Amino acid sequence: PFSVDPTYSDILRDRWKTSPSSVNIEYGKPAAFSGGLSSPSTWLQQFPYDVQLSELPDLSSLSAISTEADSLLLSSDVLLFLCDPVTTPLPDLANRARHLLDKPNTILVLTSSSGSEHHHEFISRSLSKLGCQPGRILFVDPKRALTAITTLQANPGSVPAIDKYQTDSLGSRISTVGAALRDILGPKDVSDKSLLGLRQLTAVSQVHGALAASFRSVEGVEKEIKSVTCGIDNLRSEVRQTQGKAVTEILGEPGKVDRVGKALAQGTKDMNALLGSLKLWKLVWRVDEIAAIVSTAILQQWCKELENQLILQSGRLEPTQRRLSTSAFDILSSSSRASSLRSSVLDNRLQQLTRSPAYTLTPSTLTQPIHDRRNQLIRYTTTKLHQEAQSAVVGAFGGVLTGAGLGWWLAFGENILSLGTGTDMGTAIGAGALLAVGSIRWAVGKWERAKRRWTQDAGRVGEGLARDLKTTIERTVDDKVVITAVTACNGLDDVIDRRREELRQIHEELQALETVLRACSHFPTSRTGSHTRLSRQNRYRTDACPTDKMTVVYMT
Repeated sequence: PFSVDPTYSDILRDRWKTSPSSVNIEYGKPAAFSGGLSSPSTWLQQFPYDVQLSELPDLSSLSAISTEADSLLLSSDVLLFLCDPVTTPLPDLANRARHLLDKPNTILVLTSSSGSEHHHEFISRSLSKLGCQPGRILFVDPKRALTAITTLQANPGSVPAIDKYQTDSLGSRISTVGAALRDILGPKDVSDKSLLGLRQLTAVSQVHGALAASFRSVEGVEKEIKSVTCGIDNLRSEVRQTQGKAVTEILGEPGKVDRVGKALAQGTKDMNALLGSLKLWKLVWRVDEIAAIVSTAILQQWCKELENQLILQSGRLEPTQRRLSTSAFDILSSSSRASSLRSSVLDNRLQQLTRSPAYTLTPSTLTQPIHDRRNQLIRYTTTKLHQEAQSAVVGAFGGVLTGAGLGWWLAFGENILSLGTGTDMGTAIGAGALLAVGSIRWAVGKWERAKRRWTQDAGRVGEGLARDLKTTIERTVDDKVVITAVTACNGLDDVIDRRREELRQIHEELQALETVLRACSHFPTSRTGSHTRLSRQNRYRTDACPTDKMTVVYMT
């Protein structure tokens, strides 16, 4: 409120010099006191009740005095909100003060030199789209109003000064603020509108605001749940893609790039070359080394290139594992620390998973089936081959010795023992040679059959290796690569389900309260209070505010 009193002008100008948390302005002789001042302005006497004007600092500095500011805002009968739309765009204003602007007793005062109906409709539509519906929207030019009063103070008796004062005062539309307050408080000559009735309306308005804030809080949690759910869906999509393409990327696509088939074919070729070089006549002196020779070749040649590729693929899986784990922890941390979606239990479980020894990818993670199948070839198939080689050599030697013995017997045995004249020498030698050659032939056939059986057994082991590798890759992806992401998604699903049930119950309770409040709002108010709920709210309101003054809070 302005006044031509120069003493009051100085007091008004210096009201924020001591940096108070708020300034209370009441009608009286010009004087300043702790946290307030007295104003001789007749503007404060145009209402049917005494008015106390409480001025708060700008919105950006309210955090330091939130307790007192909240108390004033809750106890105010009217809220005057001054905003410069040039320095504070409407979207920023709505984001920071939506709960204050969406009240019927709020008067939004925009500092603007234009107050056309078109401008007013545009601002109203814009605020409505932003979820704000203040009780009144005014366009005032405070600087022009201040110019008007300073002009009059400089020359109070000058006719041009008086004319300029009237022109600037009307042009600033400062009088619309008082008119808006009179619409709420009533004109001075009206006596049928009680202070208690106004306080009841204020209480109902505040309860409406509290309900609206509760609904907004529920909507905020629902938006947070929707955002987290979207993150979970995206993470699950990445998990499915990783699981679906892991086997194909590591082992190749069957029919196009079959790395296992190529490795087995190359391994069979190398082993056949080795076995082909092991002729029977070479086994005579190395028959006890067959198992060592074949085992060494299996360890060094059989699927060796495939083993190297799997070691490389194990290293390539680690970035995917790290990326999915990071995404899982990002989803957990996307909610605020006070959010009910934050779960310390789930976070601790994920931390344990990532620090578990079983979580680490090692070079042998994917190659273990190759080692197992090599051991199977060495322990069973190669051992059997070794035994067959020994049997063939022994059989060949036995046949040769038996043939030689038979020839000698037929040639000389009967004559020595005086059993007869003996068999013709050529016949005896032929019989012995036939038996020796037959035994060697049998030994060669036995050895060749043993090598073919080894090759067939190795082929069946290779088929088992392909199945084992596929199972190992799938298990590795499930138990190591995506385990953190899957656990996080499942855990968050449980948290979200519980939270949605809580929100459903809260929303039903808020709707029931809104229905009751809407019914209470239709009861007429009297000087003594006409409804129990309103009278209880009145008792709270009258405790919060002086009963003999209306409180108007002014903030920028």
